[in-house]
Amino acid sequence: SDLGAAAPPGGHAHIFDDGLAGGTVPVAGAEGGEADAGAGAEAAAAGGDDGEGAGGSPVASRTGSKTAKRGSNGAVDEEGVELGAPPPAHTVVVLGEDGSGSAVPAAAATPAIAAAAADTQPVGESTPLLGTSAPQQHQQAGTTNMLARLFGGKPKAGSAQGRAAAAFAAAGSHTAAAGFTRQVVTVLSWENITCRIELPRGRSRYVLQGVSGVAAPTEGGAQAHQPAGTTLPTSTLPQELSFNEEGAAPHAHAHGAPLAAAGTRSSSGSGTTGGSCLFAILGPSGAGKTTLLDILSGRKLGMRGVGGEVRLDGALVGPEELRRATGYVQQDAILPGTSTVWEYLTFHASLRMPQGTPRETIQERVRVVAEQLGLSRVAHAFIGDAFVRGLSGGEKRRVSIGVELLTRPGVLLLDEPTTGLDSTNAARVVDIMAGAAAAGVTVVMSIHQPRPDIFRLMHRVLLLSGCGETVYSGPATGVVAALQAAGHPPPAPSVSPADFMLDVVIRSPRDAVVALADAYASSPAAAQDEAWIASLTDAPGELPPPKFAAPFTTQLGALSGRLLRNTYRHPFLVTLNFVATLCAAIAMGLIFRDTGTDTGGIQNRLGVLFFALLYLSLMALSSLPVWRDERLLYCRERDSGAYGTAAYCLAVVLFDLLPLRVVPPFFFALFSYWVIGLHPSCASCVLWFCGVLVGANITAALMCMAIGAAAPSNAAANMAASLTMMMLMLFGGFLLNRERVPGYCQALSKASYFNYAYEALVVNEFHDYPGDFYFTAPLNTSVLPPLRITGDGVIKEFGFDQFAFKRDVGLLAVLAASFAAVTYALLALVGTPAAEKAGQAWARVTGVAWSRARNWLERVAGS
Repeated sequence: SDLGAAAPPGGHAHIFDDGLAGGTVPVAGAEGGEADAGAGAEAAAAGGDDGEGAGGSPVASRTGSKTAKRGSNGAVDEEGVELGAPPPAHTVVVLGEDGSGSAVPAAAATPAIAAAAADTQPVGESTPLLGTSAPQQHQQAGTTNMLARLFGGKPKAGSAQGRAAAAFAAAGSHTAAAGFTRQVVTVLSWENITCRIELPRGRSRYVLQGVSGVAAPTEGGAQAHQPAGTTLPTSTLPQELSFNEEGAAPHAHAHGAPLAAAGTRSSSGSGTTGGSCLFAILGPSGAGKTTLLDILSGRKLGMRGVGGEVRLDGALVGPEELRRATGYVQQDAILPGTSTVWEYLTFHASLRMPQGTPRETIQERVRVVAEQLGLSRVAHAFIGDAFVRGLSGGEKRRVSIGVELLTRPGVLLLDEPTTGLDSTNAARVVDIMAGAAAAGVTVVMSIHQPRPDIFRLMHRVLLLSGCGETVYSGPATGVVAALQAAGHPPPAPSVSPADFMLDVVIRSPRDAVVALADAYASSPAAAQDEAWIASLTDAPGELPPPKFAAPFTTQLGALSGRLLRNTYRHPFLVTLNFVATLCAAIAMGLIFRDTGTDTGGIQNRLGVLFFALLYLSLMALSSLPVWRDERLLYCRERDSGAYGTAAYCLAVVLFDLLPLRVVPPFFFALFSYWVIGLHPSCASCVLWFCGVLVGANITAALMCMAIGAAAPSNAAANMAASLTMMMLMLFGGFLLNRERVPGYCQALSKASYFNYAYEALVVNEFHDYPGDFYFTAPLNTSVLPPLRITGDGVIKEFGFDQFAFKRDVGLLAVLAASFAAVTYALLALVGTPAAEKAGQAWARVTGVAWSRARNWLERVAGS
């Protein structure tokens, strides 16, 4: 392309040929520079082999005085390194005297060079960008500003960052403004990761076997075969556009070198400055991709059967450090169905962004993320669940990604983010990830069969075999050459590199795959990674700052707001509870109306108190699935650092107890107490009647919550809770006389909340009753007059203690607190290595027991 010379003296242009070779020349001397990308011919500046351009200016080229020679299969420099298929268009980086510059297609270089040299093209203004129409200019400016806000703030108008972002926006790249604000890149490395899982009957299987890798900035080959109509992203731009902390543009360095050499440590000693990393994990199903990501995110590191080391900037880290420093988007989208997209993103933004962030800033951040991920159209739609129709699977996946993009973590892990998406949305999601990588976020993602344009965005690749062995780990452009060096024929031009890789590990015999893994272990790529890890280990940097943790009150407020919305958007359970309790209270009042003080009246009073306790206890069984329904959501949000167990447990308990356990018992006081004729002329007795019922109801609900948190399924929880409830009811003092409880059942009697609640209700009803009760003879004759007895006498007759009321209320509170503590402990252990080890131990115990039982049955049957 003829680049022209429409620029004032002093401006410079950096010219790339299709092999990524290039030179920095004065704009005045760029007129004669030509390159033929479409034909794949040799690229050279007009000056020839002496390295000078038409105007006699020196040309600093990556290949020196030798031009790059390209073959039919891709570009190859003078050292024989394959650079990939040649791009169909040139890319020009324009620099002014002050270091400001823009990256533009060569076809549009003339106006861009003039604009950059004249310093008249600030970002976001209405100055025409690259000769586009007015609507296109508006869209380009909006894209530039949006991406800049998404990954690190709007570029300063007229600055070098702004010009580069404007040029990328004009070319339609989503990664434009992302690469110029965050320059400290966190290096994630792992070494000898192994994972062995337990199988039934004492067997085991390795999911990962000695997997090592480095997710660190690298330049060069990832974009060597960029499609037409696009620009080279920031990961492959020369150092002229990798701006330092002051916004200045350093001078050129050797292009295509790994950032182990090109990138430098930041001044704080943490991370690497410059470059970007989009790391892809590929392999067949069952290769251990998800398991590896779980380990790298700290979810499985330290569990039984998991070995190896994970480091951040060379510093050895454990599960807690990894969780605080990384973001993790898992494959299954677990989201609250009754929240809208806007509400859910705002919920996480308020918890993850630093305290004191203005609400307008939070809302703007949410708006930008939603717009970037294509969620603006459904921003106020319900996410959806089993009761409410909501988003599609792909939209839910993008919501999960948006949650992690809100805070720009140092390391972002994604488990198959494109699964379930159409090709356009999949490309858009990966493009956003490339923008995050260009902004300095180390992105590690597993992906299934990426299409060619998606694979071109990858900087480094880890290829796993079906048995979890490393077949290749290194630059994405080197994987095809590595497999060819191992003896596999090159792929056809129509076959994408990703498909070729997967075909090799899936279709090859097991022995051939093992040979590939062995060949990689002794390859220069593996040696380079080992040397890289060793250099990081010898001089570890500081750990990246942990993610912000909101204070307890903020967490409690945000969770309470979400639960409140869930309550009034799903009112069925609350409404059913209220209606059922009201009907039961009215029916009980009508059935036991005007109970007397004779033997039948005493029996009715004791029965109505027991029925009220029994009814409320059975209604408390609805608390069993309260943790099960949102257990996965809680685990994911807790592990991501959104909130802690204490805030979640307290919020859920409050919003279950207040509407369902505190209000309904008052229906018995309003519609049953006076109609039945319970303890008259005693206002405090009514309050204590309600108080004891509320306490018993809360205790029963907390006991069900503890059982639900411990049970592996809702079916098991229902069976365990029903059995427990019946046993405690048996020792409540109504069905079995308290003085006749066997000694070996005393422990159950003392652990029964029925025991204390029922005794407190009986004492409250009969103690200091204003009148006497009458025991009538079995035969209604005048020979045996009725036995007159006081209320305290009734209490003693049935084995209760009239002075135990305060003790019973106190013990009821102790039992409720104990159940709450057990529930909290169980929730805190969910998803932790301790819980995993306990589950594995239980599986081993049950496996051994079943094996012995089966052997015994076989011996019995044989005899």
